[in-house]
Amino acid sequence: IYCAIIGYCLVAVAERQMKLDFGLYEVLRILSVSLLERTTLKGLFTKDNDTDNFQSVTQLCLNFFSGH
Repeated sequence: IYCAIIGYCLVAVAERQMKLDFGLYEVLRILSVSLLERTTLKGLFTKDNDTDNFQSVTQLCLNFFSGH
């Protein structure tokens, strides 16, 4: 339980200091998707990144409904 509380507090502090326009749930979602990517926190939340897609070239793309 302590690890979860500490993780939540760290994300909340980072969100406040970076003055993000995202909600806490969105910040947690972006961090969980990009957990294994080597990028800075500032790089994750800039407008240049495609945060709506959440998939990069290095991730596996699964198309379950491709029409075939």
